[in-house]
Amino acid sequence: MNRFTQGNSRRYFRYSIQCKYFVSPELLESSTDIYSNGIDYFNRATEDSILHLKTQVMHKLHRLRAHQATFLQIVTDIFDKFDVVMGYLQMLNRGQEIASRKIYLQNHQALLGGFKGIKKLEDDAPKTYELLLKIEQKFVLYTQMIQETIDNSTRTKLHVCDYPEAFRFTPEIRLQFVNRGELLNSSDLLQMILSIEQLFEKGFEPFNNLATDYLLFQKHDSWIKRELNISACGLAFTDSRAYPNLTRADVKLSLDDSYAEVVRLDGKIVRSRYLPQQNLNQTAIDFYFPKSVEQKQLLGYLHRLETIESMQGWAHAGNQ
Repeated sequence: MNRFTQGNSRRYFRYSIQCKYFVSPELLESSTDIYSNGIDYFNRATEDSILHLKTQVMHKLHRLRAHQATFLQIVTDIFDKFDVVMGYLQMLNRGQEIASRKIYLQNHQALLGGFKGIKKLEDDAPKTYELLLKIEQKFVLYTQMIQETIDNSTRTKLHVCDYPEAFRFTPEIRLQFVNRGELLNSSDLLQMILSIEQLFEKGFEPFNNLATDYLLFQKHDSWIKRELNISACGLAFTDSRAYPNLTRADVKLSLDDSYAEVVRLDGKIVRSRYLPQQNLNQTAIDFYFPKSVEQKQLLGYLHRLETIESMQGWAHAGNQ
């Protein structure tokens, strides 16, 4: 807990709760070419997941007994196109201008042309072809969305048409092809395709988070409840997002049963570090000189949590 508190806020403990919250680091507009909110969406957690999933794909590929050369060509092309788009996302994540670069224009049509070699599977392996075709279609759709964002974003505005969906097979596709028990466990080919799907899902997650945060910033009713450790002096959480250390931040909390729709607090990010075992980033924020109204709202909420916890403790003791 930090020392910048008012009243008796020190006596409140930390609580782990499910809460809607939004953290906005302070960022100078002139520090980036195009829109950036200061959050690092494409960080080590994403990079490690991508490396792990690529390794899984190659491991399953080398275990295939039939058509290995064909699938090697397909996977190589998938990785090449995937890496190009990931490069765009890394630059977009840093707020760097991309649209005018020559290499971006050269890759434009090649990325939308789909994956080389999957057409060969249409007759010999129609179900495999259909699964890879679904991945290809989603990849092209995502690439178009990212290119549209790159082409139309400005320093103050992120161009996003709609909320991007997670990159995964629909329940119908999973029911038809994937959920087949023992066959899934014994099929290296099916597991390879699922690893490719997971690779794309994890790779496009930074774009999903960036777009969703931008669209939902002012719509607290639509924020997603996430695990949060909170006290009167600060909060902590783990997330795939990484935040800049020692930076001031605007913290917004939507607390259940609170008198205010949103409690807004000034804070400072005192720690944001990568946790390799969880493959997530841990962020801690201290509240600095909160306004009395906002602090009273937070203290009132914590007091209710403390009361509920005490009553539950008494009830448990009475049942012993």
